Amino acid sequence: MTHDDPSESDHPAVPPGTIDLPLPGGGTARVGTGLGATPPPPLPRNAPDDDAAPPGPPRLTGYRRQRVVTVGILATTILSVLAISLLYYRWAKRPDPEAMIVVWADDDKAWDGATVTVRGGSLGAPLTYQLRADENLIVRFHVPPGDYSVRVTAKDGHVLGQRQSPPQRPLQAGLIWWPFRAPPAATKMGMQ
Repeated sequence: MTHDDPSESDHPAVPPGTIDLPLPGGGTARVGTGLGATPPPPLPRNAPDDDAAPPGPPRLTGYRRQRVVTVGILATTILSVLAISLLYYRWAKRPDPEAMIVVWADDDKAWDGATVTVRGGSLGAPLTYQLRADENLIVRFHVPPGDYSVRVTAKDGHVLGQRQSPPQRPLQAGLIWWPFRAPPAATKMGMQ
């Protein structure tokens, strides 16, 4: 037996994908490059591993996982529908922002049967109403905020009164404007 034949050497066969690296103190080390090398066998599942992290919570699998996902989707859907319903209810019940023009005539007989006309603001067509003594010669107009003019015309066609809301202070939502006569309890801001 000769030692010149590599197949008959006293070293075991070198697996493919390994190389011999020289070490600083002398000698060599065999290192696998991963090319054609076989991976080490896996550790058994129950084998203790000192470097492993502590075990986490149990993982949900199969039917339990599907149930948790379904309940989560259902709960999210119910909460979304409730939130949308609440917002819609609050929006639907909110009153429209509007101002009020109150025309109250003196006890003059000329105002009985007179026509009140309101123009301006964002009204498409003027608002009209006829004053009557049986209604205490008073009429209320609910209008959107803006600038308005009020004209009272008698039955015979002559103008009994005309007022314009001040342009520097247009009617705002919630404001009541008394262009001709106001009750004693009305504030000076409401009277013009």
